[in-house]
Amino acid sequence: MKAISLAVALGSTVATAACGASSSSGSGSSAQSKTIVWYNQRPSGGPVDQAVTAVAKQFAKLHPGFKLTIETTAARPAYLQKIYTLAAANQPAAALRRGRDPFAQQLAREGKIVNIGQWLSREGLASTYKPLALKYDRFGDGQLYAVPLEFAMEFFFYNTSLFAKSGLKPPSSLGQLVSDCAPLRAKGIIPIAIDGQDGWPLLRYLAYYPFRMTGNKFVTELAQGKAKMTSPVGQAAANFIADLGKSNCFESGFSSTGYSDALNLFLSGKAGMINDGSWT
Repeated sequence: MKAISLAVALGSTVATAACGASSSSGSGSSAQSKTIVWYNQRPSGGPVDQAVTAVAKQFAKLHPGFKLTIETTAARPAYLQKIYTLAAANQPAAALRRGRDPFAQQLAREGKIVNIGQWLSREGLASTYKPLALKYDRFGDGQLYAVPLEFAMEFFFYNTSLFAKSGLKPPSSLGQLVSDCAPLRAKGIIPIAIDGQDGWPLLRYLAYYPFRMTGNKFVTELAQGKAKMTSPVGQAAANFIADLGKSNCFESGFSSTGYSDALNLFLSGKAGMINDGSWT
């Protein structure tokens, strides 16, 4: 069977993508047609789309026959299912977004994705990127299978009017964030809007205590099986999630709430807080 040519795109804070082209000879022409299909999960027509499209147009001027096709699937569950289906069928994809999960690691072990870190070094391009942008997307073994497309920051956003209505100031600690949930609920306000459907926003909350206690060390070692949730750091993370649940901090049925719906809860004034990024 023909090996899949996939390029993994990792992470959320640093949006990334990488390419592996599939080629076909044009009928009646000696020029070779090379088409890159980018399976994208970012909003269609957004800043990343515009930037990549502009670069592709410049590249096409120097490389006749090159074409970039963008296929956007906004809903993350549907997007991931598409990627799994492509991989299972050994379809030659070109570029996509992925996380550093077991599926991506399996593709790396099977040699089905491009080692972007080696390519950047070979081309002398690694030094042109912010070091953190490249470090963020590396696997536990230090290998890099993605190229950054944007550098974003994440924040807690607060509706100051709703906090004032509840007699509160925005929390300055994770403990205060939990304790503010009850007063907000008492005023009929959802304390925190969250996209529970996609998984990654909830994992952010699970990582807040470990990050403050060890930086990235605990999460990295946990993924490698070198750390345990039964450790003091792991228990701090688990207890924080449990406290959020006990205090009824998230919207009802949050596990089936999508990204856009969670954002709308906050923007429409129904929720007091949301954790989101500058990509929004």
